[in-house]
Amino acid sequence: MSIFVRPPYIKELKVFNLIDFHNDIQLFVKRPPYQRKNIWPRHKKEALIDSFFRRHYVPDIVLRQIKTPDNRMKYEVVDGQQRINAIQEFFNNQFKLPKSLFDITDEVGKFHRDLSAEVKKHIEIQALPSTVLMALTDPHKKDSQKLVAEVFWRLQQGESLTYIEVEHSKLYSAARNFITKYADDLSFDYKKYESLDHNPSRHDFFKIINQDNARLQHLALLGRFMMLEFGNGSADLSTTYFSNFIQHWEGKSLIIFENLKETKNCLKTLDVLYNIFKVDHPVPDKVPELDREYIILSIYLLARRLVHGGWNFKPDHYDRFRNFVYQFKMRWQTEDNDDAEMLLFRDQRQQNKRAVEIRDQLLSKWFFEANTDLDKLDPQRNFTYSERVAIYRKDRGLCQACLAEGRNEDEARVPWIEFDADHLKPHSKGGKTTVDNGQVLCQHHNRSLGNKTRNGDKDHSPTPSDINYWLTPVKGTNAEEVVKTLVSEEGIWAYGDRTPGRNELKPGDWLCFYATGKGAIGHAKVMSRPEKKPHPKVIDSEKYPWTFRVGEAELYLDNPKEIDLEMRKELDAFRGKPLQKNWGWFLYGARKVSEKDFKLLTRE
Repeated sequence: MSIFVRPPYIKELKVFNLIDFHNDIQLFVKRPPYQRKNIWPRHKKEALIDSFFRRHYVPDIVLRQIKTPDNRMKYEVVDGQQRINAIQEFFNNQFKLPKSLFDITDEVGKFHRDLSAEVKKHIEIQALPSTVLMALTDPHKKDSQKLVAEVFWRLQQGESLTYIEVEHSKLYSAARNFITKYADDLSFDYKKYESLDHNPSRHDFFKIINQDNARLQHLALLGRFMMLEFGNGSADLSTTYFSNFIQHWEGKSLIIFENLKETKNCLKTLDVLYNIFKVDHPVPDKVPELDREYIILSIYLLARRLVHGGWNFKPDHYDRFRNFVYQFKMRWQTEDNDDAEMLLFRDQRQQNKRAVEIRDQLLSKWFFEANTDLDKLDPQRNFTYSERVAIYRKDRGLCQACLAEGRNEDEARVPWIEFDADHLKPHSKGGKTTVDNGQVLCQHHNRSLGNKTRNGDKDHSPTPSDINYWLTPVKGTNAEEVVKTLVSEEGIWAYGDRTPGRNELKPGDWLCFYATGKGAIGHAKVMSRPEKKPHPKVIDSEKYPWTFRVGEAELYLDNPKEIDLEMRKELDAFRGKPLQKNWGWFLYGARKVSEKDFKLLTRE
């Protein structure tokens, strides 16, 4: 019995002259998303030119023929990026004809522009064969991209790739895509399908650390930050565990990954670290103290503890943190043999769990010894039953925010079963959970006012956790016209007496309008609470008398976002529920959705 394996692609041989890589530079996509950076040193580039000049054998490059979104054929460089870069740099006069060719020509040591016509022609017509992978022309087809990334990985088995360069080629890991998005200094435009020499999403923290990114070191650093988050501050960060971390998120959505609590905590910690150090080192300056990975990881863990560990750590304390790091680094550089604790810290450079924990314990100990007056937030966040009773009686059951808005006592009175005890000075800002720091609020004001101060200054903008997101189905053949008239022209929307969520709706919430049978056709921000005021523009205003103002509307009537099978796979609302059949429940009436689902539905 013979074995037959269908080849996954077609291979064709194509030969390029070296000058083709210079004259047709736009023909080649040199750094597709899975590729590493240009890392060849000068001597390797010169050795390549020497080989071409002497007509020695140079291995074939591997290309993939692709069709770009604007219907142009290009070649994606699967293997051979370093060789093509060297060729282009030589023709761009970035290095000279190598002196190793002294036995052939006396024009060594000259740039290409200064060579004689004869020598120029000799080097320009040298050939570089290529194997072109055909029948994989759609650059956005996931199966094709995965296959090509595997070809790249297999071709690199004999190369000295770092572990992070190997993990960087795993395009369909949400963890890989997250660290690439926020830590790499380069990026890739998938719409135009071309590499970019900048990254607008890169976090500012990676612009100030005193560490090179030529071998993707910044990506490794962010990956380890995330491993620490998932380990709640403690994790084995060695390369094997790093690879397992990337692999664990294979096939998962980047949107889901970005909305995880651990991810948001990581980015917030990096925000704080950047704000701490940017004072003395504005971009593009580097912070000299942030130069070694194991030190940066330890500093991150200390900042993480202060930001998320219940400490009353405010911008007023940033100077202290920054000065502590400066003093720590001076102590680290001293190499005092009598400083037993610092010797222990210096010995724990490994990335195993025990070393990470020892460094964290020592650095935290030194910081809190130097900052004994730094307090923890009141660990008791919720009022006890007796405290709630005392607060209710103290304020006579009247919502203090309603009174401040000028409402009379009858309007401000809150039934006991609906009463919320609220901190005058927010718990998040050091407010104590005591009767004196408590006040009566109605449910509406407690959810919408956000952080408040004792002197009455209120931030009426809801915090992200206060904002609700709503899917609002619009039925009927004239759904688009209804949304256009009410939302775009009148700046209102209307609910009925039995519309789900009517009593919860508040300013700051967001609505997504879904035309039944078509898709999401727009979204808008809620600007007021519903009031029973029928509006003449509302069809059947007796059935839908509860009107409220909306703003910041964006409509896409001609290009609705359909909830197809691929969309349902991504939506939180469908977790554990059938995807193929009987999903009409999702559009039965107005419903609250997660922020992630809202962004998917509205393309935010």
